[in-house]
Amino acid sequence: MRDTRDGGAAARQVFRLGAWLVEPTLDRISSNGRVVKLRPRAMDVLACLAARAGKLASKQELIDAVWRTEFVSDHAIIEDLGSKNGTYPNGKRLRQPTILANGDEIWIGRSVARFRFLVEGEPTQTEHSVT
Repeated sequence: MRDTRDGGAAARQVFRLGAWLVEPTLDRISSNGRVVKLRPRAMDVLACLAARAGKLASKQELIDAVWRTEFVSDHAIIEDLGSKNGTYPNGKRLRQPTILANGDEIWIGRSVARFRFLVEGEPTQTEHSVT
């Protein structure tokens, strides 16, 4: 049985949503002989929203219920997933997920990428570089 993000037994129980039979532990919905397989995270969101039937769920409530074990942000975040040579934002080896800032340079092996974020109201320019 898959662990649910919100930890509640209700999120794992089979339920109906209109004509659809929702089976959270199998990550599938079915109706009139048609079976649709959902990705686990999509099923978690569906189960979370269905548990609040008729009530508005805030962004924070969804994050807490579905992504509570993960780092979630509105910012651009970089994380090294165990690369052989490491990832170096601004020349420092990455040890944990890090928020990127405008102009940050990210070294991955021999390649470098400079990140520029569009800020509403500021002029934009295109810059190319090859290393």
